[in-house]
Amino acid sequence: MRKYNGLTFKYLNKQRQRTALTLLGIILSVALITSIGIFGESIKHGMVQQVLDLNGKYHGVFDNLDDKDISILKKHTKVKNVGIQTPLGGYNRDDSSLTISIEGWDKNLINMIGRSLVKGRWPKDNNEIVLEGWLLEQLNIEPTIGNKFTWKYDRTYLDEEGKWNNFESEAEFTLVGIMKDSPGGKATGSSLSLVSINTVKKLLPKSLLNKNVFFWINDDYKIKDTLNELQNNLNIDDDNVRANYQLLNTLGENDKVNFPIIFLIIIVLIATVGAIYNIFHISVIERIKEFGTLRSIGTTPKQIKKMLFTEGFFLSLISIPIGILVGFIFSRLLISNLSIVNNVANEVVVSFKVIITSSIVGLLAVFISIYNPARLASKVSPIEAMGNDSAVLKEGTTKKRKWHSLLNSLFGITGKMAYQNLWRNKKRSVVTIFSMTLGCILFIVFSFINSSADFDNILDDYLHGDYTIMVNRGMEKYSLKDLENINNMEGIKEVKAIKFRGFGFNLMFNEGKVNSDFLKYYKEEILKLPHYNQEKKNGQYLLESDVFGYDDKTLSKIDKYLEKGNIDIKRMKEKPLALLINSRVDPGYRVGDKIKFNVSLFDNDEGEYIGDKEVKLEIGGILNFYPVNMGTYSMGPGIVLHEDMFKDILEINGYSRFDISIEPKVKREKIENKLEGITNKIPRGTFIDYEKEKKLLQKQKRQINIMVISLIIVIGLIGFFNIVNTITTNLIIRTREFGMLRAIGITNKQLKKMVRLEGMFYGIISAFWGSILGTILSYILYLLFKQEATYMKWSTPLISIIGVCVGTIIVGVLATLIPLKRIYSMNIVESIRNVE
Repeated sequence: MRKYNGLTFKYLNKQRQRTALTLLGIILSVALITSIGIFGESIKHGMVQQVLDLNGKYHGVFDNLDDKDISILKKHTKVKNVGIQTPLGGYNRDDSSLTISIEGWDKNLINMIGRSLVKGRWPKDNNEIVLEGWLLEQLNIEPTIGNKFTWKYDRTYLDEEGKWNNFESEAEFTLVGIMKDSPGGKATGSSLSLVSINTVKKLLPKSLLNKNVFFWINDDYKIKDTLNELQNNLNIDDDNVRANYQLLNTLGENDKVNFPIIFLIIIVLIATVGAIYNIFHISVIERIKEFGTLRSIGTTPKQIKKMLFTEGFFLSLISIPIGILVGFIFSRLLISNLSIVNNVANEVVVSFKVIITSSIVGLLAVFISIYNPARLASKVSPIEAMGNDSAVLKEGTTKKRKWHSLLNSLFGITGKMAYQNLWRNKKRSVVTIFSMTLGCILFIVFSFINSSADFDNILDDYLHGDYTIMVNRGMEKYSLKDLENINNMEGIKEVKAIKFRGFGFNLMFNEGKVNSDFLKYYKEEILKLPHYNQEKKNGQYLLESDVFGYDDKTLSKIDKYLEKGNIDIKRMKEKPLALLINSRVDPGYRVGDKIKFNVSLFDNDEGEYIGDKEVKLEIGGILNFYPVNMGTYSMGPGIVLHEDMFKDILEINGYSRFDISIEPKVKREKIENKLEGITNKIPRGTFIDYEKEKKLLQKQKRQINIMVISLIIVIGLIGFFNIVNTITTNLIIRTREFGMLRAIGITNKQLKKMVRLEGMFYGIISAFWGSILGTILSYILYLLFKQEATYMKWSTPLISIIGVCVGTIIVGVLATLIPLKRIYSMNIVESIRNVE
């Protein structure tokens, strides 16, 4: 057997070109798996860092713990870090729409959440406070350390009888520090202010003090299991447990199966195995005569198989480590050159798992790919194999088809021969086309992922323009004249105007008209609130809801949030047709249902209560998300009306929010001064500039695009070499056939045309099937992704299909140049004898 293995190494050494192509195919396939693995781990690491930056480094929170339980938690072997939060209350300024929370944090929590100072120090003495920079600007507070100001604060609490009450007080605070703005706070008009825990103890009655504990679990333990264990040990109710679900989901600590990723992995694995299989399959066919010779001198089928598996193992030992190294170098170069602070992947993460997985997948792919060719080779009949180099895959005649005459008309007899040559050996052609098709599929699928991720919609979910003017409290609104003035400003691209009422719009319902979950939520959660302790109205329950009035522009852009029904702007203008937003618990309403609301009317100028009226609205559609965040939500479902119908029903002319987009390269300062002038017409008005946030998100958008495009380039390169490898090998093993054609009089020019047309036909057929299957798989992937990624849009990947068709045909033709050169270099006798 040692001698037979020696033949294997001699063959590999002699056929250096074939060996190099085989090695290259395996290297590129393994490099693809490694690159995807490294990208995945690096992006996951970057996403975890982003979650930690946004939410803080904690796995869970236990609310309302006493000192004894806190002490147990701090000393627990499975808990690495503990931080304590003690809320003081909220500051609601009469002349501002901002939501400000005042809380006491210890040093551990400050470090866990990752808050940092721009100026000054953290509070330690009584009544010292630290504010965010943008908040100081909004409230016109002088950003000077030592500045003193008086704030009123309030705290809602549940008394011993289970009723909600409100505690109000005021205190003078001293500014001792300015901290970095919290991500997203400015966009939602909410801010955090920090005091010391001792300050909270001093300013609140003892009965209202409560401690919430943030904790980080040691890396050696499973987060979800440990969290449940801690909860059970301390006997904490579910209501007092808050897991950092965004972090747990990013870390994969959930029970949800990520079907889109599994689907992608399966496609990549099939393509990898297919590419390597094609290499070995054609390699075995090329050596059929050699195997027949070995069989004739006594080599057993088992020994033939061992020879091929030895060859595969030897090639794997060389190519797999190189493939891993190539994948690592490519990923490192890409990520290192593209990454910036707060980027999706800011460092290269190469886990042991990626290396092992790439090695195992590469090795399995090689041995799976060898199995069938080895079985074929072991069954070679010595007599047939020595007489015919394609004995195993018997060639046959192709049936006459109608389009053969068309091929003859278009390309001449050589074109007809080229097409018929493809199907004389169907198995060999199918293997070649299958391999090329897989490359087309991969390219289309990954190109679809890149093109369908509508990042502009992602930006719209967070930032609705370049600026926002809003007022979400009180009766005062911005006027139609204000809207016209903004629209008439030089450099304004678009203004989306929104009307809003967050009170006095109450859903009326009976028990039999809503589902049991909603009714339970209403009775157990909402009726405990003080302003809901009221009698039924006309025998029906009341639930306060938010109501929005959208203009045509805004309504035309919210269809991505539509879960059921449709958005008929024309009907919404003329009839009481509404869109329902299921915010907390679904009441169970369907499209077409008519629901009643009790509407409180007020004098627009004086804000004096006028009276109530009942309104019946028909549900035209159901939304799964609030298209616009006003910074506050009522407890009931949201309602969206057309602005004209909003005016008729609530008798409100003014606007609560303008989302303003500007032209590129316009002078921002001039526009901002005018917008701030309009904002300041209302004391509660808030002006928000999204310049920094928009630049950051757009930068991340570009980075993600480049990373996906880079993967597409890798896939394209692998596909290119695979096609070249496949067609080159396929033509080289037919050297004898081409020699015979030359012997009977076919010219080099005719041979060249025939072979190039074969390459073109391979490209056309592969692109055809690749386009169909790639489109189908892209749509399946879209359906899987759509559940989580609402920003994805479906459109037939026409550009990718055209690129695949043109590219595959060109590569198919170019791939014929190498074997043609070899065929021309051999004389006719050598070609017929198939001497190599």
